[in-house]
Amino acid sequence: MSSSLNPEKEILIVGAGPVGLTMAASLAQSGISCRIIDKADAPSQWSKALGIFPRTLEVFENLGVIKPVLETGKPLHKINLQAQQQRLGSVSFNTVNSPYPFVISLPQSQTERILREHLAHLGVKVQQNVELVGLKPHEGGVTATLHHADGQQETYQPSWLVGCDGSRSKVRELLGIPFVGSHYQESFVLADVKIDGSLPDNEATAFYYADGVLALFPLPGERFRVIISWPQKLAASEPTLAQIQALVDRASALNLQLSDPIWISKFHISRRKVRQYRMGRVFLAGDAAHVHSPAGGQGMNTGIQDAHNLGWKLALVAAGLSPSSLLDSYQIEREPVASEVLLFTDMITRVATLRNPFAQFLRNVMMSVGMKISAITVRGANTLAEVNISYRHSPIVANSQPSFFANLNPGTVKAGDRAPDAQLHQLSGQPVRIFELLGKRQVLLLFIDGEILSKIYQNWWAKVREIEENYPETITVYPIFSRKELATDLEKNYSILIDSEQRFAQQYQITESCLYLIRPDGYICFCSPLSEWERLQAYLKRIFY
Repeated sequence: MSSSLNPEKEILIVGAGPVGLTMAASLAQSGISCRIIDKADAPSQWSKALGIFPRTLEVFENLGVIKPVLETGKPLHKINLQAQQQRLGSVSFNTVNSPYPFVISLPQSQTERILREHLAHLGVKVQQNVELVGLKPHEGGVTATLHHADGQQETYQPSWLVGCDGSRSKVRELLGIPFVGSHYQESFVLADVKIDGSLPDNEATAFYYADGVLALFPLPGERFRVIISWPQKLAASEPTLAQIQALVDRASALNLQLSDPIWISKFHISRRKVRQYRMGRVFLAGDAAHVHSPAGGQGMNTGIQDAHNLGWKLALVAAGLSPSSLLDSYQIEREPVASEVLLFTDMITRVATLRNPFAQFLRNVMMSVGMKISAITVRGANTLAEVNISYRHSPIVANSQPSFFANLNPGTVKAGDRAPDAQLHQLSGQPVRIFELLGKRQVLLLFIDGEILSKIYQNWWAKVREIEENYPETITVYPIFSRKELATDLEKNYSILIDSEQRFAQQYQITESCLYLIRPDGYICFCSPLSEWERLQAYLKRIFY
C-alpha cells in the first residue's frame, strides 16, 4: 500500500526512544501531524539511561510532562568522588540556576512510558513492528519504504523525516552518512541491584581504583545502578553477580553487599559523530548523530535537546509560518554542542581509566585540590546540567547593540543564551514564572521602567498592536513593569506582569528598559533596548512569513 500526504505538514519520525518521543511531542504540541514508528515489537523494559539533568527537566516542563517525571523519579543532589578510602570531593547541583537544581534518576523505560502516555493524550500513537528499509529524499519530500510485521511493504511519502533511531541508525545508513570516530579499549559492566551498606540514597558516588572506575547511582525504590570497569582477562565471559561483587570489594573500601540483580549487562563504548545532521528533507538527532562515553550521563539529555531544538523549527516550517532556511540553524546550533560533549565525556573517561600508578596519584592529588575550589565545582555542575549551552553564534539570533557594548558586562544575558527563569506577578497578585509562559509560540517580553514610560508611552502600544496583528500565530506579548503603579492607568487587554521583587531584572541583569524575544525551546533569539522597534521588526521579517 502507499500513502501520499500533505507535503506541508506530514512528518515521519523513525525511532521511539526518548529522542523520537520528544520530537513527536514537540510537533504535536504545535498541532503538526506526525507519524512515529519503531521496529521493535514492544517498548523496551530495560532501565538503560537514568539521569535526567536540570536543562532536560526544563524541556520536560515545556512539553508538559514534568509532573509525572518528578513524581516517579528520585532526585539526586550531589555526585561524590572517591579514590577508595580517600574522599576527593563532590559536585553539588544545588548551585545550578534552574527551577530543578538536581538530577532525576529514572529508568529510561519509565521516561519513555511517560512520554508515550503524553503523546497518546495528544492523539499520537507509536506504531511498533514497523521498520524503515528504504529511503529516498527528493525536492518535494521523502519517499520511505516501510516493512510491517505481516510482511507487507508500504511506500510512504512524508514531507520531512527525522531519524531518531539510535547509534545503529538505519536512516543514517540509508543516507550513506559516515559515523566518524573510534572505540574505547575498555569494557564495562552494569547491574541493577540491591545494595546493603552505608550509601546515601539521594547522591551518586564514583570511586577511582587501580583497575578503573566504579559508579553507583540510586534508582527509584531500593535499587542502585552499578557501573564498573570489566577486566580484560574476563573479556570473553559473561558477568555474574559474584564477579561484580568481587570487583566492587576491590574498588571501594565500603562494605557493600550486592543482591537480587534484575539486569546485568556488559558493554563497550565509543565516540562517534556525523559531520552533517541533515540531508535535504531528512534529519538526524540523538544517538543517530552522535555517541560517546556514558561518563557524565550526557547522552540521552543531549539527544532530547536535539529534538527540542529541531521540533519548534520544523513545526513553523511545516505550518507555513517560516521559510525552510530556518532549519539550517539546527546543525549550526547543535553540532558544536555534540562536539563539546564528546570532548568532555572523553576527558572524564580517560581520567577515570588511567592505569599508570603515578598518573593515578597525580590525578587524585589534582582532583582533591581542584574540587575544593567552588568556581570549579560550580562550573562542573553547570556543564553537567547543560544550562550553560548557548547559541550566540547562530544565524537566527540577534542583539541590536554592537558586540563591543554587549560584551562590556559578560554576565548580561544575550541573544542565543538560555532564558533564565524568574517569578513575576500578575496585576491580581497571582505569581507566574517565565517558564510557564513558554510553549509553542515565541514570547516577547517588554521590560518597562518609569524613566522610559513617559517618553514612549503614546507610540509604544501602537507598536505592540502592530506586532500582534502581523504575527498572530507565532508571537505572544507580555509587558513587564518594574513597579505596579506604572501600569495602573494602562489598558488591560494585555497580560501585564509586575517585577515587584526585581527577580526578572536580577536574573537578566537589566540596566534599562528593554525587550527579549524567547523561542519556544527557551532560548533568547533577539534582545535590544525597548526603543529599537525597527530592528525587531526587521528580525521578525527574516524569521517569519
